[in-house]
Amino acid sequence: MPGRPARILLFPDANFLAHVSRLLEIAKALRDAHGAEVAFAGAGPYLGLARDEGFQTHPCFTVPRDRTLDLARRALLMDPVWWQRVVARSIRSDVEVIERERPDVVVGDMHWSLRASAAQCGVPYVSLVNAAWTNHLDHRLAALDGHLLTRLLGRQLATALFPAFKAAALWFWAFPYKLWRVRTGQRSVSAHNLFDVVEGDLTLLADVPEFAPTRDLPPTVRYVGPVLWQPRMAPPAWLAALSARRPTVYVTMGSSGDRRLFETAVQAFANTEYQVLMTTGPVGLAAQELPSNVFLAPYAPGAALMARADVCVNHGGNGTIYQALAAGVPVVGVPTHADQQVQLQLCERSGAGLCLPESRLGAAALRQAVEAVRADARYRESARALSRAIARHDGARTAARLVAELASPLLQARAAG
Repeated sequence: MPGRPARILLFPDANFLAHVSRLLEIAKALRDAHGAEVAFAGAGPYLGLARDEGFQTHPCFTVPRDRTLDLARRALLMDPVWWQRVVARSIRSDVEVIERERPDVVVGDMHWSLRASAAQCGVPYVSLVNAAWTNHLDHRLAALDGHLLTRLLGRQLATALFPAFKAAALWFWAFPYKLWRVRTGQRSVSAHNLFDVVEGDLTLLADVPEFAPTRDLPPTVRYVGPVLWQPRMAPPAWLAALSARRPTVYVTMGSSGDRRLFETAVQAFANTEYQVLMTTGPVGLAAQELPSNVFLAPYAPGAALMARADVCVNHGGNGTIYQALAAGVPVVGVPTHADQQVQLQLCERSGAGLCLPESRLGAAALRQAVEAVRADARYRESARALSRAIARHDGARTAARLVAELASPLLQARAAG
């Protein structure tokens, strides 16, 4: 049909706010700037954000949130029989949605099965990932705190062996996709390791190279910059009443909130000179029981709170780190799983923050880390340098343009045919 709009189907892991919010910003740009027909497919509590913005949503199997978090925290191998069944179920569910909705392009954010599903359906696949989830990251990762390898061998030896362990684990996680390739004959789809599985016909890196450097990028892998969520919500009333003369700490855990961090932050800074701003997400804290210098909201526009903060204490989620760095705010991170540790290693590499291992979390340690970052101007200077780098990108608009460009020749060919 000549002139029909591109149909784009987006697959987030809707158990987590970051993976929905990034695709949501791209979806709005595709709809508003390119006139595309955009819909979402997935499962999880945050899929409702897409419906709130007027997008149609379709159910699609997603590994339950608790199981995903458990695997991420342990960063170990899992039951291979269970994993093979999960992968097969996920591919079947994806294919059902794709064949029913007939999109021109599918876009995934940490929806691992989508490359296989898209290839099986003959639909171009765009992957939105961070550079650390590719084979191209140009940074040697250290051993993970709390990981079995580190506990057994010690940090120094575990760091030396970590590249080999990582390669073995990524190969293992990709094994069900190797079996899929044999069964379906899709030999052109690489599945040497899990990063191959995640990579798309077009892979968009939601990073800046100054934070997450890469090497040997093929032309199908492009930096677009971070994709920052712009929620339509008013800032909390207490924001306007804050003092500009008092040091301010913003504490947030994204959608994977950990009550212990919030409680520790209250203990660390209660009744001090600090103003402590908290967005607690799904974690419930009673505001009436908090000291007068602690200000609480379940959700709030993070950019507005970052603008008032001297330091951001967070879980090491990529979206939260970039939100802080975009505002030139240094970070103290308390990671709860492997990917967050990787992001905080990159943050430390850039000089824009510190990682406080979860095993060392306590009121005294947290306050000491925050004060160390405040006292050393180099952290703020590094964060501001990254802020300038981030400002040169427009992640959502760039990603939307590249997706629309991928769809355009397909629409022209179909119209001509």
